[in-house]
Amino acid sequence: MKQTNPLRKYVLSGGPGNGKSTLGELLRLKGEAFIDEAPRIIIDREQCREAVRKGYKGVFPDTNLPEFERLVLEKQLENEAMPNSVAERNGRIWLDRSLIDIVAYCERGKIALPEGLAEAIEKAGISKVYILEPLTSYENDRARHETREEAMEVHKKLKEVYERYSKLLRFEVQYVPDIGLEARAQLLLAEAKRDMEPEFHSCMQFYNPVEVAKLKVTLR
Repeated sequence: MKQTNPLRKYVLSGGPGNGKSTLGELLRLKGEAFIDEAPRIIIDREQCREAVRKGYKGVFPDTNLPEFERLVLEKQLENEAMPNSVAERNGRIWLDRSLIDIVAYCERGKIALPEGLAEAIEKAGISKVYILEPLTSYENDRARHETREEAMEVHKKLKEVYERYSKLLRFEVQYVPDIGLEARAQLLLAEAKRDMEPEFHSCMQFYNPVEVAKLKVTLR
């Protein structure tokens, strides 16, 4: 099934700690519309509620995965439905993860998908997915508790699920190597231009090692 959506919707995905949120913030600084990661928003909210509500037990992936993913679905749909003047001006928007990430986490946790997720994915209108390959360094934070080995397992599962859905919904999946933050941003913006202006040559197709190396040197 080919999806149609007048607004180009680009997804950043990949395992925990691969630089999605940082890259998204840089794209935002460069004038792009960017939707923050729904799971992190839920985790921050639940941690805050635990801190201020006596006896409140927060909903987290490691304590109640089914309910957590239901909340993520709800938040993702809410975020994507919000009007965004920057997206309307640019004709595109970038997402830190998408509804398809929920599928990967549910399958990895061996739980049923939240009700309504399958239908929502069919209507999501994803234009292209960029999976960020792992960085050389890995750090935990208040919302990221996975070990590096667990993060790599999640990354592998996300790749598998996105490749599967790309065939069903006919969107393209591309892999972004660890070439530095600015270089990644430049690659994605060039790809967006190429995608919206077909005559513009893709600088990411097949990841020509020579061209990537040149870009890294240029941006130093």
